[in-house]
Amino acid sequence: MSSNIIKVMIVLSLLLLIFTAAQAAITNMIYMPMVLNQPTFTPTTTATPTPTSTRVPGIHITNIENDPPNELEEYVQIKNAEGQTQDMTDWTLRDDNKNIYPFPDNFKLLSGKSVKVWTKSGKDTSTDLYWGLDEPVWNLGSDCGYLRNEDNVKISSYCYSPPTKTPTVTPNP
Repeated sequence: MSSNIIKVMIVLSLLLLIFTAAQAAITNMIYMPMVLNQPTFTPTTTATPTPTSTRVPGIHITNIENDPPNELEEYVQIKNAEGQTQDMTDWTLRDDNKNIYPFPDNFKLLSGKSVKVWTKSGKDTSTDLYWGLDEPVWNLGSDCGYLRNEDNVKISSYCYSPPTKTPTVTPNP
């Protein structure tokens, strides 16, 4: 009689083990796809990149020289990190005081190249453009430069403030 009880207990134990394994398998089949298909949460932070940061492809203001020894030696440097030449006809560069520099017709910024937009007068080239002003544009304390395309969409901005002149660079939207 005791051997029959042992056999029944073994059978019941095996049935319980099989039932538990089947229940776990069914649970995984039903619930795991729901868990795996959930959107991934990616925390976002607001960072303040510096001029040495890795930039995403695009056209960027990379520097504003606002305090040169000669005040008309101010310039804004713009780099084309795109893989193609950018026609900048009808683009504008402006500051916080609404001073606006319109890029010349048919000006093209080659891929991987930079151009300096000088406050002073001069002869435009592929690497140097001249605003033609006789007084400074860029504030000594703080200011921002905004680069806008032909549709007036902000492409890049660059802000600086004293004393470190550490800029805040905003990549393409």
